[in-house]
Amino acid sequence: MAVSYYFDFIDKSVWSPANRTARVFLSCVEAFEQSESTSAGFTRKAADWISVEPLALSAFITKLLDEYDTRNQLVRCQLDGMIRPSIVMVQRCDSLERLPQRHSRLVNEALKWSPWMAT
Repeated sequence: MAVSYYFDFIDKSVWSPANRTARVFLSCVEAFEQSESTSAGFTRKAADWISVEPLALSAFITKLLDEYDTRNQLVRCQLDGMIRPSIVMVQRCDSLERLPQRHSRLVNEALKWSPWMAT
């Protein structure tokens, strides 16, 4: 059993979280995909290998950010665990410009996570 997952864009790894971190992240993403009838742009290539499609991921993040604009703090906490890693992955795919400017404060906050997200 592998000790980490690999989220890859073309031939570049954009995130390599530990198994537990990846499983929790993907479970949250899958739940949001199902509830919003959308796709995050992740394609499973193997049990621990995920291909990232940055256009779809950018659209997914935009939906997450739009949902984040709520006064409900519990919803914001639930979304936060998907938003921040997703933004860092989009940035590592060189597709950050696809995210809406109206959320630039949160995008900049998320990018501070980059040093702690192994590749």
